[in-house]
Amino acid sequence: MRKWVKDNPRKCAANNKKYRQANQKKVAAYNRQWRQTNLGKCAAYAGARLARELKATPKWANRMAMQKFYVIANMLMRYTGIDFEVDHIVPLQSRVVCGLHTEANLQILVRTTNRRKSNSFQEV
Repeated sequence: MRKWVKDNPRKCAANNKKYRQANQKKVAAYNRQWRQTNLGKCAAYAGARLARELKATPKWANRMAMQKFYVIANMLMRYTGIDFEVDHIVPLQSRVVCGLHTEANLQILVRTTNRRKSNSFQEV
């Protein structure tokens, strides 16, 4: 099975996606339970993300402009009921390229779109 998964990453990803879509409540419950039993891992992940963000923030970055993205995303979420997130256009950490945490590298996306984008980067 491991060999098949390694040799067929696209089929495996498609099967996983199909399962998650067909079992959304079950997957959500599992994820909640996992987070509750792995609080240390979750805290470590959040801390590592913050460290990457701080390392990727140059001294000349306009922190007020960046903060506006988060405020606007929160307002949109409150007024529309749709979950929005602030996304880094160029990921902070990737195999291809690493972006900066600056206002020029931020955009507001619907949460599902941002999660679908994941850590990818689309060249222009």
